[in-house]
Amino acid sequence: NNCTNDADQDGTFDLLDACPLLAGYQSLDFRKSTIINFSDNRPKWQIFDQGREVMQTDAGDLSLLLANARFGSFQLSGTLFVNSEEDDDYIGFVFAYQSNRRFYLVMWKRR
Repeated sequence: NNCTNDADQDGTFDLLDACPLLAGYQSLDFRKSTIINFSDNRPKWQIFDQGREVMQTDAGDLSLLLANARFGSFQLSGTLFVNSEEDDDYIGFVFAYQSNRRFYLVMWKRR
């Protein structure tokens, strides 16, 4: 029975499926991402949870970590947080990246 390990029959085992009961939902895998640094003061990125979680562990200058994924219409959900009382740099995410001059950016600054 295909439903034993793949309840929504989308070809992804339930254990690895972002939404095991609904086909068509998927998570990004940041293990094959591209890092774009805008200076020599580069931050350190770490990737956890089989590519589903990203953390910048050492702050640096402006940097982008881009998932190598293409989507048409999509709905995004996730969690962003700053685990520091002192750091008030920007945090955000990029989508529809085409070049260093053509992309959409959603960002926040704590203060």
